[in-house]
Amino acid sequence: MNYSSINSFIKNISRYDPEDVDVAVLKLIRVGSDIDLDLLITTEKDTQCVCQIKCLRVRAYSLNSYSFSEIALLSEHPLLWRYSDVSVSLYFNGQPTDRYRLISDLMSVHGALFSNMLPLDFFLNSEIAIQELLTRSFGFFVRGPKKLMEKYAECFMKNGVEYSFVGESEPRYWNGTSFVSGIQHPEILLVGEIFVIADSFELLSSSV
Repeated sequence: MNYSSINSFIKNISRYDPEDVDVAVLKLIRVGSDIDLDLLITTEKDTQCVCQIKCLRVRAYSLNSYSFSEIALLSEHPLLWRYSDVSVSLYFNGQPTDRYRLISDLMSVHGALFSNMLPLDFFLNSEIAIQELLTRSFGFFVRGPKKLMEKYAECFMKNGVEYSFVGESEPRYWNGTSFVSGIQHPEILLVGEIFVIADSFELLSSSV
């Protein structure tokens, strides 16, 4: 297995049946604003390949497991919305007919978008439980990417709660030295539920 670029590497891995390939993280080291990532690829014939990937100008990453069977490099994904979409505040007006069904709907929508890669309270005020927020008849609920807020708003409408968006603004992120505002277009490398969000990715080497 020798690859000339990260795209050809991923394309070749993706042609295998998920049951016939294993992608394991050997090393993940933060080097300044970059990450050096080493992956061990094992196919159904026990052929192994070590691939070294340089993740340039990393925005976020999560290493919650070490071995999966799928890998992808994407420019569109819900985890990228906080960089590529405007932010808004979501306000609600009214109480749901069934508070627990609304909570369940919010959790289902969030889980469908992010699986276990982003907790439901990532954008919420962690000091105030969702149950407590939704016992009020109106008020601020959460601020985040507009595309995500629209998904939450659909849950409100489904459960008889009106909503409004307030304060649209460009996303802000920490570039290592200061906060920067503006729409950004990073990419996300997914290895199962492991992810790295960075400006770009380079395949440094691959060897059997």
